[in-house]
Amino acid sequence: MVRALAFDGGRRATFDVPDSEENDARFGRPATHRGERTAFPQVRVVALAECGTHAITRAALGPFTTAEPVIARELFGALGPGDLLMADRGFAGLDQWRAASAGGADLLWRIKASAVLPVRQELPDGSYLSDIVAAHDHRRRTDPTVVRVIEYTLQDPGRPQHPAPYRLITSILDHQAARQQSWRPSTTSAGRSRPHWTS
Repeated sequence: MVRALAFDGGRRATFDVPDSEENDARFGRPATHRGERTAFPQVRVVALAECGTHAITRAALGPFTTAEPVIARELFGALGPGDLLMADRGFAGLDQWRAASAGGADLLWRIKASAVLPVRQELPDGSYLSDIVAAHDHRRRTDPTVVRVIEYTLQDPGRPQHPAPYRLITSILDHQAARQQSWRPSTTSAGRSRPHWTS
């Protein structure tokens, strides 16, 4: 049975913590518009949540100035076989991808439309195999990791029209195995920071 997980964090998950020297040194505090320091230090929280139940399974804390993907790396050790981790395009990157999948979890991440994803093999379901590389390797592509790319569009008059298809990359390379698991990308994964599982 697949356990679908996603990160919950970002700007919404920044909180005041007690005003102490320890918290100030560990997390810092933002400046006001007048250049003064705020009354309390602030912490950024990134949580790993089950998409179906919304239960928080693990959380990591960091300075409010630290980006969500950086703090999220502390949570990768909680992932393993049978997990499917979904993430927004801010997480995409070869090092991040390899770290998240090192424990055996499968990944399904949105990726920027500008990312170069050469078509290596077209698949019957309309997806295709490609590879991702580190930024410094984008020309020679000497150290790639194979991914499957899923492109889709949203026909929703209530949403702004997107000029290009949304793109997801997944570590599930076998399109038939993916169909047997009965998963598909939710429309929530396009345009929001936390995608949801749908069966």
